[in-house]
Amino acid sequence: MIKIHKVLGGAVIISALCLTLVGCHHSSLSVEITWPYDGMRVYATPIGVKGAVSDSSAKITINNTPVVVAENGYFVGSVDLVEGENIITVVATIEGQERVIKTITITYAPG
Repeated sequence: MIKIHKVLGGAVIISALCLTLVGCHHSSLSVEITWPYDGMRVYATPIGVKGAVSDSSAKITINNTPVVVAENGYFVGSVDLVEGENIITVVATIEGQERVIKTITITYAPG
């Protein structure tokens, strides 16, 4: 009984240290669009879309088109634009867990 108490007590102490010192708890999924910028005016189509996701195991779509996620969480895709405002939506999903959506609007003004 004493050994069990010591083991459980140690587990509690280690868990507390883990949470306070190094943040061992699972952080929520996040996704960022790093290019283009929200509100940007562009003059060519298609446009490359770049970004990063906090968990490289996440599935990413850009305007409903799946893209490959690198081991470091970076992703790249392409979107065809129409003249005027265009909405770019990136969805990051971890199956059965989380879904995060990031949306920007850019304006395509052909030369």
